[in-house]
This record gives sequence, structure tokens and C-alpha cells, in this order.
Amino acid sequence: MHHTTLEEFKELIPYTVALIEITSADIRVIGHVRADPAAVDFGQSVTWVVDTTDRAVPGVFWIPDESSLGGA
Repeated sequence: MHHTTLEEFKELIPYTVALIEITSADIRVIGHVRADPAAVDFGQSVTWVVDTTDRAVPGVFWIPDESSLGGA
């Protein structure tokens, strides 16, 4: 994403939105991946994290697993 009208997301631009497949639950979710957009690739493993920093409602983000940074 390179554009937003939401003030809360302006400091994050550019940011990556991805379709995350959770194979253990057989579901897919759309989520924000916290990583350099150029370093995100299809098939990377990710881990979810909860960010409660300065938020009324915790934010859930995804980060690439160390072994998959820079492409799978």
C-alpha cells in the first residue's frame, strides 16, 4: 500500500498487505506484514505478533520468519 486516507496508517506507508494461509486451521486471512515491502515474497513463512504500543485496541501484525527473509 502506498496511499491511505486513515491517519493511523500514514506513518506506516509503504506497507505490505498479504493473504496469509493458516494451514493448521485451514483458513486464510488478510493482514499487514511488517517488513520492507521489497523483501516480501510469495510462500514466505510468517509469525503473528500483537502490538499494544500506544493503542486503545491492540494491532495484529505479521512478520516474516528469520529463515524466510529476502524471499523463499
